[in-house]
Amino acid sequence: MRNLRLGGAVLMVAASLTGGISAIGHAKPVGAPQTDGKSAMERLQFLVGRFTMKPIGSKSSDGGMTVENSVAADGASLRQVVRGSGGSTSEKMWTFDADKKVYHVKPVAEGDSAPEVTGQFEGDSLVLVEVYPANGSTGLLPNVHDGVIEIVRVFPGGAADKAGLHKGDVITKIDGKSLGGMDYPNSMLTGSPGTDVVVTVRRKDVEHDYNLHRQSASMAFKKILSPRRGGGYRQVIYRTDVSGVSKVGSDAVPLGR
Repeated sequence: MRNLRLGGAVLMVAASLTGGISAIGHAKPVGAPQTDGKSAMERLQFLVGRFTMKPIGSKSSDGGMTVENSVAADGASLRQVVRGSGGSTSEKMWTFDADKKVYHVKPVAEGDSAPEVTGQFEGDSLVLVEVYPANGSTGLLPNVHDGVIEIVRVFPGGAADKAGLHKGDVITKIDGKSLGGMDYPNSMLTGSPGTDVVVTVRRKDVEHDYNLHRQSASMAFKKILSPRRGGGYRQVIYRTDVSGVSKVGSDAVPLGR
C-alpha cells in the first residue's frame, strides 16, 4: 500500500504565520463561493500554524509528527511541511483552481510519487480526494501509534492474508530494515506488482518473517479536515475503494498545548 502521509499525508500555541492571509474575521462566510486563489486561501485559516499530530483521543503530550502550514506572501497558496519523528520531511503546496472551484495539493519535491490531491468544502469541512494508481499491494493496512506499527486490517485474498499475517501483528522490520521512528511504512510495503517483500512481525512476543508476493491494486482515500474547538483541526481518513475499512483519525494540536 502507498503511504498515508496522507497520506498522508495530508498527511497536521499557533506560531507566527508567514504570509498575507486576512484575519479570520474578514474571511468569507461559510458556503460563499471562492472567486480567486487568495479568497480561497482565507477559508483555510483553520489549517494555518504549527501543530503536533496526535491520534484522536490520545493522552500523550508528544504526537511524534509535526505539521507547519503557512500562506504565501501573495496569499494565493499554502505551503505545508510535515516532519516525522524519525527526521523525515515532506513538503506540499496547496493552490486553488478558480475555474473549477477545486483545491489542489501537490508534492513539492521533484520525483515524489505521491498522487495529486483535490478537494472542495462541504460546510465547514474540507473534503480531499486522493487516488493512487495500480501498484503492487501487500494487502494490509498498518497504523502507527505510540511508536508501534500495528496491522489493523488484513484484506481477504491479499498477499498478507495468503502469507498468514493477522490483525494485531506488530511490524518490526521490512526487508530486514528496522522501522524505529518510521511514520510512513507504506512506502516500503508497496512496490511493483509481482515482486516480493519480507515483513517481520511480532506476535505474542515472538518475531516471525513472512514473504509477501505483491499483487496489483489501486487505492482511493477521502480525507476530511475540520476545525477543532480550541484551535487546530481534525483529520479523518476513509478508504473508499474497498468496504469495511475503519477510518483513521488524528488531531492537529497547536504546539505548546
